[in-house]
Amino acid sequence: MPPWLHFDPIHYPSIIAALDFWLDPRTAPPEVTGRWMDKTHAPESKAARGNGMTWDGLGIAQYEVLPRLKILVPSRWTLDQEPPELVVPLESFMRRPNEADAEKVRKHVRKNWRANPVMSSSLYPSPSMLFDDPFGTFFKVVAAYHVAPDDDEKAEWDRLHDHTDWSFGMLGKMLALSPRAVKFELVFGEVFGLLESIQLGTETNRDKSFPTTWDRIWLSNIPDYIGGMVFPMTQLGLLKPLPTSFVTFYCLLNTRGFPSCTGPLKVPVNSASLTYLGVPIDSLPTYFGGQFQDLTPPIGFADYAIFSPCPTGKLLSRSDLAHFIQSTFLRLALPSRNRSSLDMQTVREPLNLASLFRILRRLHEIGYPSHYISDALLPILSNSLVTRARPPPDKIPLLAPVPLSPAIPISTAPFLPELIVAASVYHHSLPFPIPSLAIIPLSKIGQYRLSFKGYRGGPSSPTPTAPTLVLMFTKDAMAVDYDQEKGAVDGQSRILRGGRSANSLILQSSLSQSCAPDDRMRDMTFAMPSEVVEKLWREKWSVRLLDCSGSFLASEDIVCGEKTLVYVGSLGGDILETL
Repeated sequence: MPPWLHFDPIHYPSIIAALDFWLDPRTAPPEVTGRWMDKTHAPESKAARGNGMTWDGLGIAQYEVLPRLKILVPSRWTLDQEPPELVVPLESFMRRPNEADAEKVRKHVRKNWRANPVMSSSLYPSPSMLFDDPFGTFFKVVAAYHVAPDDDEKAEWDRLHDHTDWSFGMLGKMLALSPRAVKFELVFGEVFGLLESIQLGTETNRDKSFPTTWDRIWLSNIPDYIGGMVFPMTQLGLLKPLPTSFVTFYCLLNTRGFPSCTGPLKVPVNSASLTYLGVPIDSLPTYFGGQFQDLTPPIGFADYAIFSPCPTGKLLSRSDLAHFIQSTFLRLALPSRNRSSLDMQTVREPLNLASLFRILRRLHEIGYPSHYISDALLPILSNSLVTRARPPPDKIPLLAPVPLSPAIPISTAPFLPELIVAASVYHHSLPFPIPSLAIIPLSKIGQYRLSFKGYRGGPSSPTPTAPTLVLMFTKDAMAVDYDQEKGAVDGQSRILRGGRSANSLILQSSLSQSCAPDDRMRDMTFAMPSEVVEKLWREKWSVRLLDCSGSFLASEDIVCGEKTLVYVGSLGGDILETL
């Protein structure tokens, strides 16, 4: 292993297996990759076609190459190393696209080039899922960072790979000159599980000399799937206490769901903060010890939002803190329902009840007393909650805080099995006490699997990875209210009425799921107290998949039994990944 690269040795066999896969002659040939790219349309420009050469700095000819030959034109110095059998017909095609040269290029590529097996994976159920535009990405980088040729040689770079090869080449030269000055730690698997382990102090396999705080944390759009803005705000403690440190992310699935940025810059971010966190961005220092910095570039919430740690200032009163914790629980447990079915205008709130403990940990980090936090948590874990807090209204995204309501009893019983698992896992590593009634030995928690053979995606689920699915266990038909006309489930009304009839309902959101290539079968693995599962078996409860992006039932009923709700082992291994 070169000195500038680090992998945990435990993952060497998996890495070697992946490399062997790439080198396997049975790997899908380029024409298979091409089938997945049939709907990749190259950009067009009348002005570019008018001058016949360039379009925003790139040669127009390569836009013909991608859709017809299914390749990107190599850089000039890479192409110089290719034989004439490829170079001559490719350059001829770029001057004047024609089928004869195209076939010569295809023949050579099919015989000599390696395909990207990811593009031919069965995990892409349709060509429409391959929506990345390599040229569009390039132009966004140019626009955002004002990249432009600065000498005569670069002025001739009219191919995408002229720029990318140069960038990676310079990186390689830098590493060759100072191989020990920089080290890349590559994580094979779930990097967010690693971050969680570092925060909790449970990571034991990592090199002790490696950093545990960072200058920058870039989360891409992962927050789309694990709780929206909750996760970035709870990672602020991993940043160095410097004015230049920040975490950045974007919500790709919610591109047009939030207000436009044509007005004040803070408008869409403030709306997102209210929707996901329940507080306006100006109050983030008090609740999360963080502050909004900027959108980069400022053209919409789909672009990177930048947040940095900051002093907390005046802390909340004990009663106000309890209200925030309880409203946060309701927001995580009962997200808004009946939202738009327009894919890119839907605001999705991924269910992740374990995030409650991440938020509580962050509150303690920024100065809230342990007994304040524990006291606010007690009525949730003991199913004795009487509160003025409410879950978010149906109309989201929010533009203003949810107003206070009269205090009512709210049943937390449907969520207690999941909360007990999370509390039992986290309590050793949390800096404040968890009420003992919620703690059970890990040996009394099992991992279980359910297989749904008739999964039905809904109108607001654009891809197999996007639905927000929850397991809904019911003792009888009266456990939830079902709107036959809308095909929607209303679990909120029965819970908010506070009646203990909610004891006939269990909702489980912390799931590890896998699906078949056609997305018609889903395996759900989850952790639950063994005593609860034995009750489900004994009393023959039913379970269905509920898609919370539209509150509709996404599967047929399964009657719980030892052959359907299958025990797969005790809670062990990397338990944080289960949560």
